[in-house]
Amino acid sequence: MNVLTVNLLFSTLVFWVAARIYLIPKLDRLEPRAVLLPILLLHSLRHLGLMFLAPGATYAGIPSGFAYPAALGDLLAAVLALAAIPAVARAWKIGRPLVWIFNVEGSIDLCIAIALANTYKAAPFMGAAYWIPAFWVPALLVTHYMTFVVLLRRKEFAYNLCSQYSFQTNALGSLRWTKYDWRIAAGDGVPAAPRRLGSSRTSACLARTGISSCP
Repeated sequence: MNVLTVNLLFSTLVFWVAARIYLIPKLDRLEPRAVLLPILLLHSLRHLGLMFLAPGATYAGIPSGFAYPAALGDLLAAVLALAAIPAVARAWKIGRPLVWIFNVEGSIDLCIAIALANTYKAAPFMGAAYWIPAFWVPALLVTHYMTFVVLLRRKEFAYNLCSQYSFQTNALGSLRWTKYDWRIAAGDGVPAAPRRLGSSRTSACLARTGISSCP
């Protein structure tokens, strides 16, 4: 029996159950970036995959056909995740494509690393890096899946950004923008008291998101 495979599958199941309990039921109430930013921060730590190349972190003789692709693929995923953070945090139009690039590359990297680990029988050489496939990779797999869920909800993605804005009518019958601040309490996006936002700032903000009008 391959113990590492059992650890990987069991840990993935645990993280999936956690997502089903704590995250998936709340997706409709959370802004996309409230979900994506913690995931991107988590994946920014994938530089730790370089442990596969560090003497002492793995046993001598670890197959290079596994170690180098796994380590460098993780490093690239970390760089892509880190690059996407400011774009998502500031609701830039480029944020969505950057997250797509990161998520596709990161997912493919994990699949290739798992396949190579089995092909080259790398498990006995893991040493201190054993925790990466046994604990870290399952967390990454589940969060990659959750990122795809958020990205594929295109209508909700736009609506959640746009729902921060609403038209209100003043006494003269003209329209003005009101922006609602959001705070996160117990994991839910709760609207706080509204405040006015100048029309020029509002237009600029919507232009960055790529949304021309609200649903």
